[in-house]
Amino acid sequence: LAQNDPLKVVQKAAQAIIPGTAEGDSLALLAIQRNMNVWSEFDTAEKMENWENVTVWRSGENKGRVRSARFFLFRTKEALPYEVKYLTAAEELYFYGNENSFLLDNLSCGEDICELTNLRRLTIGSYGLTELPKSFDKLDKLEYLDLSGNNFNSLPAVLNGDALPSLTALI
Repeated sequence: LAQNDPLKVVQKAAQAIIPGTAEGDSLALLAIQRNMNVWSEFDTAEKMENWENVTVWRSGENKGRVRSARFFLFRTKEALPYEVKYLTAAEELYFYGNENSFLLDNLSCGEDICELTNLRRLTIGSYGLTELPKSFDKLDKLEYLDLSGNNFNSLPAVLNGDALPSLTALI
């Protein structure tokens, strides 16, 4: 320290998320976790297939990609991170337990979740949501939707009528 040697710090760009790959899925999960300030972390020393709260496809065209993921206990005042749109092979996503969700106002889940047209089960609970985007009806394969513990004043318009034809359970 007494010598005052020059120090050079170089920061490179983060690895790009390549859509449609297992590597892209794992980077998307890590980005979502970081951006939402999730309380627990994935053990990145392990393969993604061994991460807690993540299941992957074991066979077929999506082999090795995320089939389902769960995020518990987090702190955010924003919509779901845009990286969620990269989880295109996912059938189920679960987001539950935003810190002080009852204090949040004017919060939507965002448009990016609406790109996941293979979703069959979706939980966005105790997040603080007050609205859903109009493009939510793109989730036409959705069979189960849990929006409990949010801040809706009324049923979102996109949930009225025939917008989600496969929906059999709404909580």
